[in-house]
Order: sequence, then structure tokens, then C-alpha cells
Amino acid sequence: MTDRDLVARIRRLIGNPDKGEISNLSILSCANDALIQMGDELRFRVVEDNLSLALVAAQQDYALPQDFLSCLWVSHNNRRLDPIGIGARDRDNDDWRSDTSGTPTEFGIRGRRLYLFPAPSSDAVSDDGVLSYSYVGTPPDIGPNGPIGLSDSDQILLSYWTALNWCIENPSEMNVARMPGYTATRDTMMARARERWLGEGAMAAKHFAPAFKPWTGGRTGGAR
Repeated sequence: MTDRDLVARIRRLIGNPDKGEISNLSILSCANDALIQMGDELRFRVVEDNLSLALVAAQQDYALPQDFLSCLWVSHNNRRLDPIGIGARDRDNDDWRSDTSGTPTEFGIRGRRLYLFPAPSSDAVSDDGVLSYSYVGTPPDIGPNGPIGLSDSDQILLSYWTALNWCIENPSEMNVARMPGYTATRDTMMARARERWLGEGAMAAKHFAPAFKPWTGGRTGGAR
């Protein structure tokens, strides 16, 4: 399905508005937003990075890439690190920023930063100066050939998800009337998509793993 085919399908779902009133670009922008939501739910873009996170002795936190959605695992010197909750440590008044540096054994995520516990020592950096990690990434914007890596069924799901978002953002009487049906269709298709992407079978080994999303709250806040 090309981008034009996708936009035409979405346009039909939202009542065939005139192109002079609602441009294809506006619909495509809404589809890209829905695609990010789908990617976060289904985790269909998994990235493994063995090069970009260079360690610095005694530095505890590191910037995450712009396309980061959630973390699957982190490894240092061929050893997986254990995930921990930074918010819980804050609430317990754990003075983790004063820990002695050493070989990292744990990691946590807050906002757009990844934290190592303990911070790497110079010896740890000498042993292996780069972290390896895998994360769920934001899908690339929809190009002329349509969304990358999605089946026909997934693209139909994207059409309904986009149409539902459009109706929510533009709550006319007709759009409000469309919402229940589109919500039901999206949810039914999402259940099937989760089986394809995250359920038992060949896809599970690659895509089904605990995900650790950015922590953006304060001492008593929750993830957002």
C-alpha cells in the first residue's frame, strides 16, 4: 500500500473531506502520529546498537537516541545488566549518585537518559568502553511506498487508528458517531496484531521481552 493508497483509505473513513479543506499532508501527518503509537504498542521496530554509547569513567548517565521508545536490554562486556527503578531509589532516599564507581551491574532510565549503577570506573571502561543495548524505536515516517515493514493487515489497522485519532481531534457530530465503531475495529485488530508481533511463535523470540520505558516523573510521580 503506497502513501497515496493509505491516505485515500483514511480519507474515506473520515467522510471524504474535500482536499481543499483537508490536505493529504495533514492526513499523512496524523497517520505518522498513529504509527508511533502502534510502534510503541507492538514493538515492531527493534534496534540493536553496539557502537553509539561510549562510556566515560565516573559518568553515570548517558543520552538516549531521539527515536527511543523503550529499552529491551543493556549489556556491558558481554554481560546483561539488571533493570532497576530510579524512582524507587529516590523515594527510599538512596544516595545513589554518591556510589563508588566500578563495573556496572544495573541500569535505569529516566526521561531521555540511561543511568548505570555503579558508574563505570576507568578499569571498567578499559575492559569495554562501549555499551551494547537493544531498544524499541520510533518507526520512520511514512514514505511514498507506505509504512516500512507492515503487512496489509497492519496497514488497515493503521488506517483505523489514524481515523479514530482524527475523529477525536475533530469532534464533529459525524466524527463522534464514528468513534465507537472505529474503536471496536481498532481494538479487535490490535488483539490479532499483538498475537502476530508479541505472541507465541517465531516472532516472539525477537520481539517479546520486558520493556523499560523512560521514567519522567519526580520522586513520587509515575511514568508518563
